[in-house]
Amino acid sequence: MKRHKFESRSFQVMLLILSAIFILFMVSPLFAADAQIMSGFRKTASVRHMYVTGTGDIAAVLTIPQQGTHGYELISFDLNLSAAGGANSLTVTKNSGLGTAYDTILLSQDMTSVEDLVQTYFPGETVFANDDTIDFAWTNASARTYGLTVKYRRK
Repeated sequence: MKRHKFESRSFQVMLLILSAIFILFMVSPLFAADAQIMSGFRKTASVRHMYVTGTGDIAAVLTIPQQGTHGYELISFDLNLSAAGGANSLTVTKNSGLGTAYDTILLSQDMTSVEDLVQTYFPGETVFANDDTIDFAWTNASARTYGLTVKYRRK
């Protein structure tokens, strides 16, 4: 008795393989997404920038507009000078919204021989409340042209 081509063993195996491939490509991304959610992965907020330039003293303040209870994270900052800085120190300070008892100096850098300064932070290392500000201060006694770039993101 002649078997129909749909009843053959090789056709059934091929159908089983195609079904497995379909399940693998169509269903597994759903499980992968669930695994990411359960393990703590989340979409990160976009990186924002603050730019400051000039030839006078640096007296810049990173202030985040308050929106609910969202804090922010300082990612990095870099400072470029037109020539080595001369005297004085660059000071970066967290000005706490809780009061002066909680203010913290994040960096104090002698600028005498510095022309380029880059400071980066690990994720989660510099997270601040939305009422904290970051103050950048440097007395530019030699009137160097500078460019300060600050990168941050909302949490």
